[in-house]
Amino acid sequence: MRVELGLLVFLVFGAMRHDQPETRYVDLAQGQDFAAVGLVSAGRIGAGSAVLIAPAWAVTAAHVVEGISTSALTVSWGPETYLIETIVSHPSSDLALLRLSSHPAGTSPALLYRGTSELGQEAVVVGFGIAGNGLQTMGAIFASPESEIGVKRAGRNRVDEIDFEGDLLADFDHPRDSLYNMMGDALPLDLEYFPLPGDSGGGLYIKNGDRWELAGITISGKAPRRDLKGDGNPMNALAYGHIGKWARVSLFANWILQTSEESR
Repeated sequence: MRVELGLLVFLVFGAMRHDQPETRYVDLAQGQDFAAVGLVSAGRIGAGSAVLIAPAWAVTAAHVVEGISTSALTVSWGPETYLIETIVSHPSSDLALLRLSSHPAGTSPALLYRGTSELGQEAVVVGFGIAGNGLQTMGAIFASPESEIGVKRAGRNRVDEIDFEGDLLADFDHPRDSLYNMMGDALPLDLEYFPLPGDSGGGLYIKNGDRWELAGITISGKAPRRDLKGDGNPMNALAYGHIGKWARVSLFANWILQTSEESR
């Protein structure tokens, strides 16, 4: 996920609440509703996440696969790994469709959200990003020797805004310090979550009736709207307060479906 912190740009798309055990985030990700989220790898190195949206097609953030030969890329669901035959990038968005060598056995494609009621909805964010917690600085998270892409985690957030580009935004609320809660509902959710490196291309799901549907693809994140440290260095900012950004699937659903249908 591409995160813009002032003038600093780094690749990321999870930071978890510091007062919740990581096991709860790992357990949530194992739910069958979120089984369509897989791990994108370049060789033996995790590169990001992707979501199965048709029998042999997945969607990801374009920057996850940008500049990498298809012959070096794979997507894994559980122990099974699949080659990528074709990459189709959207002409004006950080989205790409991946045509797989075959349909992942036992994995059902995600249902695409086609409505317009994302704002204010509680969402589940799923991806394979590195681990951190809200009380760590972004610099400490990135420097951690334990940071490794490849563990599937899921957390919760609430869609706080829709920006001028049509993307979904949500901030990482602090459970006790309201100064870090700068947009939308200031009350953090039980498993409040912010995406980190490796979560790019993963999914944001919202409940539509009794079904979890794919409403966003993780594409980037931004620094908090206030510099609470006061030193201007984004790497000294806590993870709390950061803003996640997701491509709004409802805007691209026709492109996703038409591309995957026409190329079968």
